[in-house]
Amino acid sequence: MSPSLEEASSRTDPKNKSISDMPITDTYENSADTACIDSERTLRYAGALCAQGKSAQAKSMCSEIFAADPTRADALTLLATIAFHERDYEGALDALRRAARSNGNQAVTHFNIGVALRELGRFDEEIAAYDDALAVHPRFFESWFNRGTVLRATGRHRDALASGDEAIAIRP
Repeated sequence: MSPSLEEASSRTDPKNKSISDMPITDTYENSADTACIDSERTLRYAGALCAQGKSAQAKSMCSEIFAADPTRADALTLLATIAFHERDYEGALDALRRAARSNGNQAVTHFNIGVALRELGRFDEEIAAYDDALAVHPRFFESWFNRGTVLRATGRHRDALASGDEAIAIRP
């Protein structure tokens, strides 16, 4: 499962220091060759950069990771997280769709596609994204809940109630 920004930035190094508390060194920031550094460590570092408000550097590192290994959906997920924070919902949607193509069995990726589509006002596509998430993980409460919310907002009350019932069955 791809780590979220919070998971990536809250991991600890062997000395039990929070990665997000680690100082950003000029040596690493100015290094032209991040490819030689383990991509998992680089991704955690990119998450820490993002948590410290250094989005441009985090984006650059994620792009390098994904360019070197197109199967790294987690790098795309972090790019999407950064785009969400910047309110670039088209950018988030693009990164999430690429992540879904790379690793389509992540319900949370499909869920986040739905959230981006909501921000863009594309409600029918949003519902389809929640359905995709539910196809992967049928007991994904948040997908049932958001699906019901958008169905209600678009006047499909009977379907909204059915989604609400599913959500309540998961979390009474």
